[in-house]
Amino acid sequence: MKDRREEILQEKEMQALAVAWTGHSFQSIPNHSPIGFDRSVFSGHASPIINQGSGTVHNITNNQLTSDRKGMDLLLRAIAPGAFHNSEERYDPPKCHPSTRVAILRKIRLWVEELKKTRDFVWLHGSAGSGKSAIAQTIAELCEKLNLLAATFFFSRTALGRGDVKQLVPTLVYQLCQSMPEIRSYVEDVIEKDPLVVSRSVEAQFKGLIIEPLERALMDPLNATLLSRPRLIIIDGLDECAGRDVQSNLLRVLSTSVKALPVRLFFMIASRPEPHIRHAFSSSAMAPMTMPLVLDESYLPSDDIEIFLLAKFEEVKESHPLSSFLDPTWPTQSEISSLVDKASGQFIYASTVIKYVNSPRHRPVDRLKVILGILTPPSKDTPFAALDALYSFIFSCVDDLEATLRVLSLLIFSQPSEYYERTPELIEDLLCLQRGDTHIILQDLHSLVDIPLPKTHGQLSSREVRILHASLGDFLQDETRSGQFYLDTGRAHADLARSVLKHIPRGTPTTSLLISSTDWMKLQLPPLFCWLQKQDLQYSQYQLHGRYVQSWDLHMQSQLRHYLNAPFGAEFLACLAIPGGQRLQISVFLALMTTMSGPDKLRLALQAIDDSALRIDPQKNHQMLVKGFLPPSSHPLPEDYREMISHFLNDPIRAMDLHVGTESYTKLAICFSMSFAKILSTKNLRHQSYTYEIDNLPFLLSMASESEILFHQLTIIRDIWALDNRGSALSGQRRAAYTALMTYLSKNKTPSDSGHVDGSDASWFKDPSELQAKKKPGIMRYLREKFSYS
Repeated sequence: MKDRREEILQEKEMQALAVAWTGHSFQSIPNHSPIGFDRSVFSGHASPIINQGSGTVHNITNNQLTSDRKGMDLLLRAIAPGAFHNSEERYDPPKCHPSTRVAILRKIRLWVEELKKTRDFVWLHGSAGSGKSAIAQTIAELCEKLNLLAATFFFSRTALGRGDVKQLVPTLVYQLCQSMPEIRSYVEDVIEKDPLVVSRSVEAQFKGLIIEPLERALMDPLNATLLSRPRLIIIDGLDECAGRDVQSNLLRVLSTSVKALPVRLFFMIASRPEPHIRHAFSSSAMAPMTMPLVLDESYLPSDDIEIFLLAKFEEVKESHPLSSFLDPTWPTQSEISSLVDKASGQFIYASTVIKYVNSPRHRPVDRLKVILGILTPPSKDTPFAALDALYSFIFSCVDDLEATLRVLSLLIFSQPSEYYERTPELIEDLLCLQRGDTHIILQDLHSLVDIPLPKTHGQLSSREVRILHASLGDFLQDETRSGQFYLDTGRAHADLARSVLKHIPRGTPTTSLLISSTDWMKLQLPPLFCWLQKQDLQYSQYQLHGRYVQSWDLHMQSQLRHYLNAPFGAEFLACLAIPGGQRLQISVFLALMTTMSGPDKLRLALQAIDDSALRIDPQKNHQMLVKGFLPPSSHPLPEDYREMISHFLNDPIRAMDLHVGTESYTKLAICFSMSFAKILSTKNLRHQSYTYEIDNLPFLLSMASESEILFHQLTIIRDIWALDNRGSALSGQRRAAYTALMTYLSKNKTPSDSGHVDGSDASWFKDPSELQAKKKPGIMRYLREKFSYS
């Protein structure tokens, strides 16, 4: 009875193996099934099968595979048929869409076909969902057609038997017996002598079931065909094999075993860039034997994703039950672009979108609107189920979830800026962490977050920490999708605010807040304390705003002092002090200064007027203005930051000798009026400083004191405007500038006024047509002589 039960069990195993291996019933198995499987093996009646080169006879009785030797039967019980690249369990596996991944596929194929290889391993790695398995599947199918494929194993953490390294070597050996039939009898010999070899360590299995059979087969002169057999072995999803130590040990075994192989085998291994896997491939043992291929932006994944989406949406419009109701122009290019941006190089995102949109029981247009956030998904609807499962698994492996979410909060809720980079050091400073903590906290998220490699002691990271997938933020901020990994927006902002407040000096005011703290803090604190000021908090060193202001003032005193003696330093500070209006750009300021200097003096100004201290990024701007007439940076100061500088400079108590008062504003008003007059006389209204002057001239004239030079320049502007008949047609900022000009002239009349073309008083300007009627050739020459421009 016991023997009969074993026979029934064996029959069921063979039935499952046949279906899993071929994807067909016994009756429909093709004559030439993949990697050497014979249709006659499952013929339904007894027939002897002799596989060439093996010398082993297999009999088929009642659809049951038996053998004259028990070695193959024991091997079959230890394999994972679902791990084959063409198994039924993996039916419709992911593969590269036509015309996509062309460059990376070509590079791998060239390596496979290379006769004299210098590398035994290709490590294909990339972020989660980047398409590694699709590339591995495509290469497997391609190399099978070219008779170059020896064996495959596709790991999966969710499939029974495919997440355990114990079944890896037996599964590879079984396939090698098909692709290299010369070794089959020797494999059976080993198993029959030691039936438990299939349960030994990976290293022992590799030696006993692969290396030794190859050695013995090669010694037989009748097996000369062995050297022409396929050699490529593909292992996909190494990171999904249970146990990090197991994964590292497997790579160690492979690296040592390939050196002992009498017949050279070579491996393509695909995985995520987990730290321990990266460390193994970069070790002194494996690095010389490995060609790493990283699926990064250099292979233009966004272009491939767009090709994929366009083709799949065309299929939807052709095959969906509601295709006749779909607009031929759907989806729009902007919708496609939005999907490509959200994918961030993730093919899993794109494929998830298509599967959701193509549901035959729903309207594709509405489903796409759900994906784009235009419509709310129906209850129990999970548009991103596959993507959510991937993210959830990755986060389930995180050791310190609370610390991880804190760091991700900073990355998600702080806005990128050209003025600072979110480097590991910045994150550690802001969150009060120790050096190196960022790498420790995020070490489980290398497939989702780009983390710069640690530098040597004392060196700062040159790159910022970057989230690789735009969809990750959507996942974390949607509780229905992320569950226990949900990132509450309010709590996240509150935690960031607490982190910032910890850096506020206590007790005696100090400059440590702005001098020793990070660039990100310096730019993020101004809006916070502008808010504090609006809460009517008193200027006291015991209040947050008061403590901050004192630190700020000391910082400004140290950073701005050198402008007092610099060429045009007073004018530069006055530009910074102007409240509201347009933001100051250094290039505009220097253009203004050209109206008051020659080339030599301007060169001195170029060397002196450096706003790096104000823009808080000396590394980027150190050489901005030191090379003669090279165009300076055109990036303006952040609005909140600029306003705080303005408040400081306009307060005589806080700014002390840096205070910008009436005298400074008068000097700047003269500069503005001279430049403005020149622009008007040449009718160059597109000059880069024209708009800036128009916007800020009213304020300067309201602050300026009585000045004969300024009065003289303003009368020139008045005369030019009158000659061009513009006085009656001005609007907006130009009307405001005109009103401010006339107000200044009326308040500051001077006997030396020679600004009237006809010698009458200023009231003549009320009728510009009168001056226009008196126009004669000498008028323009007269005006040019008045302000001494060519």
